[in-house]
Amino acid sequence: PLVAGFPSFRVKMLMDRLIPLVHPYILLVNNECHHVKRYEKYPDLGFILQKEKETTANDLKILEDMFERLSLNFHADVKFIRTKDHHTSESIAHEISSI
Repeated sequence: PLVAGFPSFRVKMLMDRLIPLVHPYILLVNNECHHVKRYEKYPDLGFILQKEKETTANDLKILEDMFERLSLNFHADVKFIRTKDHHTSESIAHEISSI
């Protein structure tokens, strides 16, 4: 879920727990600092968000940017970012299974 337009503590905890999957060493890529890969291949990522009533399109854009940056540092692709209120559980499940 989103809280005040930001990821909940559970989402933040998940993001933090991904950090050990990369090396602590830093590599410059396009004038940006990124972690060095620890493994040859990383899984693709997908995010399903539960909006609050107050969540705006701008909030979702900020979150999308955060997840894109996370995936860049994690050496993975973001396959989808969806909100539960705009998509049914069945359509999200179908999208996940077709990746």
